[in-house]
This record gives sequence, C-alpha cells and structure tokens, in this order.
Amino acid sequence: MNLKQNNSAGIERRLMVLIILLSLISAITVSPIGLPALTTRKVEVTAHTEALHEILNMIPLNASVATQNDILPHLAQREKIFILSWPMKMEVDFIIVDLKSFHILYGPTPGSTSPIEALCELVKSGKYGVVACADGILLLGKGYMGSYKVFKPYTERFTYKNLYTLPSTSSIKFDGTSESGNVIIHDINHKAGVVWYGPYAWLYKGNYSATFVVKTASENVNLTLDVLSSEFDLTTNSWFYERIGVKTLNFSDFESLNRWKEFTINFRVEGLKRLEFRGICEFEDIQFELDYIKVIQLGP
Repeated sequence: MNLKQNNSAGIERRLMVLIILLSLISAITVSPIGLPALTTRKVEVTAHTEALHEILNMIPLNASVATQNDILPHLAQREKIFILSWPMKMEVDFIIVDLKSFHILYGPTPGSTSPIEALCELVKSGKYGVVACADGILLLGKGYMGSYKVFKPYTERFTYKNLYTLPSTSSIKFDGTSESGNVIIHDINHKAGVVWYGPYAWLYKGNYSATFVVKTASENVNLTLDVLSSEFDLTTNSWFYERIGVKTLNFSDFESLNRWKEFTINFRVEGLKRLEFRGICEFEDIQFELDYIKVIQLGP
C-alpha cells in the first residue's frame, strides 16, 4: 500500500470516528431517550396550538394549499403545497396563516415577498374569503363568501418584551407590584414624546379592545394612549397610517398615586392591518409606568 492509500485510509477512519461521535452527542442531547428524558421539560400544547390543528383538519386532503414556513410541515403529505408569496404561482384552493407567528414575516428567500405582504394583497383582491378565524389563525378559501365556520377571539398580552422604548423618553425597570416583573417607566429625567410603541401585531377584521395597565407617581400626569393601524401597499411600496383609537389621561382618571389601573380603548379593524399601541407624554417632570397591554377581539 503506498503513501497516498495510507492517507486516504486514515482520513476515512477519522471521518467514521467523527460521525460516530456526532451521532452519540445527538442521541444524548436531542433524542427522547437521552438527556431530555431525564428532565421535567414538557411540550406544552396551548389553546392556540389546538386551534391550529382544528383548522388544519378542515382542509380537504386533495386540496392545494399555500401557507408559511412553520405550518408547511403539517401539510407535508399533500401533493400541492406552497409557501404563500406574491404573485402566487397558482391560485390554490386554501390559504392558512398564523398572524401570531413571526414566520409570517419571512418568505422562502431573503428577497421574496413575505406571506403577510401576499396575504394583504389577497384580502384586498376579494378572490378568497375567510372560512375560519381563530386567535389570529386564518383559513381562506378560494371563492368562499359565507360566514366563519370556526371563530375563536384573538387574545394577546404585550409587555416590555414586545414593545419598543426610546432612551430619551423611557426605560425598563423592575417593579414587584407589577404582573410582568419589569415595566416601562417614564420619570422626571425623561423628555416628553413617545414613551412606548409597537408591537406591530397583525390583526384581521373585527371589533377589539386594548386595555393599558398603568400607574402614576405624579399628580400632574398627562398621558395619551392611542391605537395606530397601518397598511402596506405593494404597488406604491409605502405604508399608510391611521389613528383608530385615542384616550388622554390626567390625574382625575387615576384617582390615587402608585396604584395600577386599567384603561380601555375599543376600536375596529377593517381588512388586515398592522397595529401599534402607544403611550405619548406631552410634558416633562412626570412619572408613570406601564405594566402590560391586553388586546382582546370582541367579535367579527
């Protein structure tokens, strides 16, 4: 055996050893019979997950479907499944999306149209109707014109983890009296302006309420809460904004210092819109905190 053959045999042995080691590591760390079997970690099946499975079961087995990345594996047994994009490769029988999933923001390639952008265009086209609407999960059928066959209200809670802040107008701090633990605070060291904004959640047509849980340490408090909707137009490549709810608070609305209180704004969404829930302080030398914002769909 020559030197070249010896080197090749050595490389093959090292590769085999590497493959065996990787297999062992995978078995120990990932396999159900490895380390996960020794932990108390459980896969949680939420009401949202159950709603997704219920709606998936409504789609006929021979139907063509367009969806987003994380739902695609549930449909892998089908012959005609696509990632939702625009323009569509073909007009499929059904479209299923989850507005709560971040996967709706990303297409199959970095430069492709995202499922949410495609969905906006499809909703405006009128070619598809909503068959089921369940906690942000939408099932659309080609040519469907009836009422919802399944309806479960959208519910979500947004905290400092979901909302955005600006260093000049707010900060994050721990508050043991809050439900979230950490809160968004505007104090006497901050400037006036937008205190929090976001979370850029996508909501489909219906009546909603947004409940802001706030407290103040200032008798001269002046805080504006608002709901801002926006819509993207692929034709003009631009966003259109509309304020669809607003409430201005002063101390008489709080009644007492340093006690959490709920303030609710009811609003309606037409079509498919991206939502912001903002807090705006008009003056300086004021202290108040936001614990969370609870959004509930009141009806279609």
